[in-house]
Amino acid sequence: MIYPSRADIFGITILESMACGTPVLTSNILSHRFIASKFFLCKTLSEYVYKIIEIYRLYQNNPAAYQCLVDICLKISSNFTKQKLFPKFEKMISEVKKLS
Repeated sequence: MIYPSRADIFGITILESMACGTPVLTSNILSHRFIASKFFLCKTLSEYVYKIIEIYRLYQNNPAAYQCLVDICLKISSNFTKQKLFPKFEKMISEVKKLS
């Protein structure tokens, strides 16, 4: 999946894709750095193109290496369970509420 963004509060779409084992290329912004590993982050259009080609070549020519990418996606997404995230969201919402 390709998910470029200039601003994103929380990349739930990224996590959903990774939980399905789909490698995701996304923008190198703070909320995405929190989720994705360095390989999946892109700063420029040429970086997106290079990584798309790299992932495609792995898929076509090196299934074992591509499966490693899939496994990384699954591992990353497993760190974001409802039990881990909801308390953080509740805390964030209460802190914002205190500011208003």
